[in-house]
Amino acid sequence: GLFYLFSGYSIIRIRLSDIRIDLSIIKNVLRIAFPSMGRMSLNSLSRIALMRIVTLFGTSAVAAYGIGLRLDMLVFLPGLGFASAVSTMVGQNIGANNHERAEKSTSIALWYNIIIMSFLGFIFFFLAKEIIGIFDKSYSVLHMGEIYLKVVAPTYFLLGVRLVIG
Repeated sequence: GLFYLFSGYSIIRIRLSDIRIDLSIIKNVLRIAFPSMGRMSLNSLSRIALMRIVTLFGTSAVAAYGIGLRLDMLVFLPGLGFASAVSTMVGQNIGANNHERAEKSTSIALWYNIIIMSFLGFIFFFLAKEIIGIFDKSYSVLHMGEIYLKVVAPTYFLLGVRLVIG
């Protein structure tokens, strides 16, 4: 991509002389990004700590937890899509000084996300054993995975709220 942009074959032409480092912009980006980086780092560290606790219960627990985390990520994707979309819409509307429309965009995305995440939580709660069984048929993994999904799935709608509000 960089070769294409710098080669002159693209509609957009970039030269090295056009590139300038603006420290005020870099400082502003870091100021905005730093809290998010910290939150994501804490999220990763907490998952590592939780995995350490899960390993105390054996390989079946690790397998069930691993499957559960992958399924969580599957549910997480639609929520991320709505979060990204609403972030763009809110930014545009605040930039246009249309705060009412920014709030309305957030509200609409929030309700759609709650509906989708609740639906997925409902499916994962009531079909927990069948869903885990797609990945592993052993009794202990099925049992632990079912417990995991029955505890976590009812909270998926809260994840949807957190993503959009965030």
